[in-house]
Amino acid sequence: MREYLKDEFFMQCLKPTLDENQKQISEETKIIENKIEVISEEVKATSGEVKAVSEKVEAVSGELKVVSCEVKVVSEEVKVVSGEVKVVSEEVKVVSGEVKVVSEEVKTSMNDFKNRVEDMENKISNIQASIELVLKILNK
Repeated sequence: MREYLKDEFFMQCLKPTLDENQKQISEETKIIENKIEVISEEVKATSGEVKAVSEKVEAVSGELKVVSCEVKVVSEEVKVVSGEVKVVSEEVKVVSGEVKVVSEEVKTSMNDFKNRVEDMENKISNIQASIELVLKILNK
């Protein structure tokens, strides 16, 4: 009986079933290994993409730092220019005041000149009147 079980039953009944089960397990293992390999490739591809994105983020971060520094420089330049504009504005106010003073002086000088011209015209008129009187006297 043992011999029968050992040889006949095991070899003829159980062994084909075991072989079939082992074959199915082997096929399923290959399928799983293939899926793992596909997933591994996808992970590698995703890892590469993550690295590329990370590098781009680092590059953009560096560019942002540069832009930030440039903004600070421009801000300082604007402050300097603003100060210069204030100085120029004050100088313009001073010059404007000086122009007003000169304008008043010119008006005063023009009025003085006008008065002197009128005085000269009056004197010339008086001289002409005196000449005419002398001529009248001499003609008589």
